Amino acid sequence: RFPAESLREEITDKSALIRELHIYGTATALGEEGSVQHKGWGKKLLLEAEKIAKEHGKNKIVIISGIGVRGYYQKLGYELEGVYMVKHLG
Repeated sequence: RFPAESLREEITDKSALIRELHIYGTATALGEEGSVQHKGWGKKLLLEAEKIAKEHGKNKIVIISGIGVRGYYQKLGYELEGVYMVKHLG
């Protein structure tokens, strides 16, 4: 999403907003690796979103994320900014 205006200072006219990142698949038991889990789909989706954002002249990705997944985004170069996980695009 490319917001036209925002009430939050973290989101500017040069920001692309990802409301949530969800990967869906068959539920598996705790401790078992499912057929779609840990295959890099989330990373691929984020890289594609970053590419699309750059093509639209955006220099920042802002993600609404729960506390429990912040470590995942940090591994991909995102940092906590206010209540969002943010990556500045080069």
